[in-house]
Amino acid sequence: MRYDDRLIKLNNSPIYRTQFLNRGVKFINQYGTPTLKYPSPSEVAQLETVGHVWGLGDRFYKLSQEHYGNAKYWWVIAWFNQTPTEFHLTAGTLLMVPKPLDLILDFFDM
Repeated sequence: MRYDDRLIKLNNSPIYRTQFLNRGVKFINQYGTPTLKYPSPSEVAQLETVGHVWGLGDRFYKLSQEHYGNAKYWWVIAWFNQTPTEFHLTAGTLLMVPKPLDLILDFFDM
């Protein structure tokens, strides 16, 4: 499933002592954050892209809703443009919205 391939890390850091006491535990297991690889040139060649000039009031989730019909795939647009957050963008920046979504998600086995 979603977490099957993730590294599990044991967190017993003294920084979280109060939280551990409140939960009645001595440690917690945490899943490592996966690293998303950027598509290869041959994978990018399979995609269509739609250009969007970033403007005042734009948000990744709004672009995702507009192009994919679902706001939860905002991260695809951010990832494809190698832009971690909206705050890394300025008005006038050209973003590329990759399509089709099904093919992009296949790159991640989702």
